[in-house]
Amino acid sequence: MPGEAQLRYAAYTVGNTDLRTDEIAPLLGGVGFDGVEWRVTPPAHPDRPEHLTLLDVERQAERVRAQCDKADLDVPIVTSYEPLGASANVEALITLAAGLGARLCRFWFRDYDKPAHYETRFDDARRGLDEAVAIGKCCGVKPVVEVHLRTIVASPSATRRLLEAFSPDEAGAIYDPGNMVIEGHEEPENAVEILGPYLAHVHVKNTCWVRKADGSWAWDWCALDEGIADWPRVIRVLVANGYSGYLSLEDFHHFRPETREYPPEKKAEHIRSVRATFAEQLALLKKLVADARQEVGR
Repeated sequence: MPGEAQLRYAAYTVGNTDLRTDEIAPLLGGVGFDGVEWRVTPPAHPDRPEHLTLLDVERQAERVRAQCDKADLDVPIVTSYEPLGASANVEALITLAAGLGARLCRFWFRDYDKPAHYETRFDDARRGLDEAVAIGKCCGVKPVVEVHLRTIVASPSATRRLLEAFSPDEAGAIYDPGNMVIEGHEEPENAVEILGPYLAHVHVKNTCWVRKADGSWAWDWCALDEGIADWPRVIRVLVANGYSGYLSLEDFHHFRPETREYPPEKKAEHIRSVRATFAEQLALLKKLVADARQEVGR
């Protein structure tokens, strides 16, 4: 039986806080997070101050790592929508991850609405992952893929199938129960056991289904303690199975992906609001972990 789960807490910068990296790092460190998961966007993507890019990666890594070190923040992972197989950008992304001290690096796939057959896309992804694994070994960075809607790995079972060509030391998985509300649901007990030794990281968010004005159904982001994903149960299962990685808060409910604008003179007030939101969400997450440990006796 695994030992006591030594969970750690990170925040993922995919949500739109409109803050620069040198503002986010001390904010998260001051609130009490152990780490920060940086979102990385391609050079052609519209500029977002809380995101890293694939431009001048070595200098960027040096600058941002210094900011994180000053805030006493680990960087467990960098996360991108960079597709497997794009060799130049795969190498740049892994170089950026290594420069930040990250042990994990997330890659992406072609969406499943593209014309190629599933098995063709699956084989392409495995070849791309093989390349990423080879590059990552040179830098001490492990490529990971995420259980994510609209991809070839929308469920833990599909993710495990892709990863089984590699050892758990070479490649891993991000478990995301919030995504699985939309597509790919498997019960937490099964999901964690299926991912098994490949489970490397966990995204924390929640999702709900809402009735639209025309009577149809649509999914939307919601508060962590209000959605369909049963987070008390998920964390109990993680603790019971000895998971000892990061729980990374991916907050789309409070920080929507779309750009928000506020007057420059309101910047200090905005930072206080962001800090309070992160503090509240971290406290909730820590309580869920404490309750889970008490219930399972760890």
